[in-house]
Amino acid sequence: MNTGTVIAIIFIIIFWIISGFLSMDLQSKKGYNGGFWLGFLLGIVGLVYSAGLPDISKKKTTKKSKEQDTEKTEELTEEQANKGKYILCPKCGFPIWEDEDQCSNCGYKKINK
Repeated sequence: MNTGTVIAIIFIIIFWIISGFLSMDLQSKKGYNGGFWLGFLLGIVGLVYSAGLPDISKKKTTKKSKEQDTEKTEELTEEQANKGKYILCPKCGFPIWEDEDQCSNCGYKKINK
């Protein structure tokens, strides 16, 4: 092998390694685990695939925030239902002021009698 061939092979290997790390970075920003081997083995095709993946990191955050809201609702429900200043929304169970006309959580409009 001559020197030019060895240099070309080294550049190709470096390109594949960089593609692996870029693919891993793209996928981790979108909420996926791994991704190095996809970019390393497929090169530019793996990068294009990683760039085209949908972003699931926001979905995970939304799911966590819903769980936290449920926990907060349960805490508020027990604490504030005892005080009598709040009533529970008939639609979602979120505590609302007795004099409010609409639930701030789900938008349910209360009928005042």
